[in-house]
Amino acid sequence: MVAFDLEWFGFWLSWLLSRMHFAIVIVLVIFVYLLIVPVLQ
Repeated sequence: MVAFDLEWFGFWLSWLLSRMHFAIVIVLVIFVYLLIVPVLQ
């Protein structure tokens, strides 16, 4: 089970690395969202 989890993690890690620019955009959007929401409230 551990080997399966490591293989699954490695698969998603390689998938994210191949789409790193997309992941960075998502992280930036979430970060900005978390900064703006408390200000609006």
